[in-house]
Amino acid sequence: LAVFDLHGATIQPIDYDDEDARQNNVDLLYDVELGGATRDLAVVTERGLDHLRVFEIDPAGSDAPDPLTEVTVPDPPHVFEGDTDIAAYGLASWKGSDGHAYVAISQRHRTKLVLVRLVAGGGNSVGFEQVDSLVLPSSFRLPHGESWTPCTEEEGEKPQVEGMVADARRGFLFAAQEDVGIWRIPVAGSAFAEPLLIDRVREFGQEYTREFDEEEEEFVCDIDESSPSAGSDSLSADAEGLTIYPLPGAGRGYLLASSQGSSTFVVYDLASLRKLKTFTIGDGVTDGVDNCDGAMVVGLPLGAFTQGLLVTHDGDEEPGDDATTFKFTRWDDVANALGLVIDTTTGDPRG
Repeated sequence: LAVFDLHGATIQPIDYDDEDARQNNVDLLYDVELGGATRDLAVVTERGLDHLRVFEIDPAGSDAPDPLTEVTVPDPPHVFEGDTDIAAYGLASWKGSDGHAYVAISQRHRTKLVLVRLVAGGGNSVGFEQVDSLVLPSSFRLPHGESWTPCTEEEGEKPQVEGMVADARRGFLFAAQEDVGIWRIPVAGSAFAEPLLIDRVREFGQEYTREFDEEEEEFVCDIDESSPSAGSDSLSADAEGLTIYPLPGAGRGYLLASSQGSSTFVVYDLASLRKLKTFTIGDGVTDGVDNCDGAMVVGLPLGAFTQGLLVTHDGDEEPGDDATTFKFTRWDDVANALGLVIDTTTGDPRG
């Protein structure tokens, strides 16, 4: 885990003595009331140890020498089974209408999601308790009646979820099942309700062969591009990072999704879920964005980003390079190119 400023400089890298520690995804919660105090928190999936880490954010922000202080309860429980190969993976957090802070957590190599509620621990610490769970499908009925299962790269692996985002205003969780598509899941109160698959990856329903690569020690999927697709023409596996740009009015805004297989981004109307646009982030001050795992858009003015900021993971720092980075893109550059709305007030996370 690391904290960066708006110039891309590292303010605070966080390392652990435990060599098994491995953080995977992070999300933020604002004005959380726990243990008699109101705090801003960063929640992180600890993939290496299968639990959730919680950090308090210093109100001084980037002016603080160390903006994050870990406040996880001692000996936190496992989120899933304690097996690091099928441990806590993706997450999304939000404040519910009941005032509680919730976190949805996905399981690596499985289709299960759990819903946890943050609770006060001893002293200043923060823990969590599970309140619900949901298992998404791993096989699907195609229009012509046959059953189809996505191709996976490891024996026994199921199509996992990583990218998620909460639409707290309307009580929905959006979850990207990488080899399947994007789900909208109602999260009324402290429970999951019936999921709806709102878009499918282009490879959905296509035929494939699967062979083991001895050098990479994993299975390689060869998709038959000539076979019929029951999926989208704009979302290519893996479906990855999801983020929401809210606009004034009930349910208005944009849902942005990373189409990792095509190194593009898809923009959906948040209310109707109709596809509006696709775009790429090309070379500029830095190289462009490819193979994006995660993304987050903020509509508020942030430093030099006076009309909002889109932060994206870049899976290839240079073509063929294994290094990964994060890239900053002005939201107004995206919005003006695509004819989207710019609003610098509605996205205030403090409401």
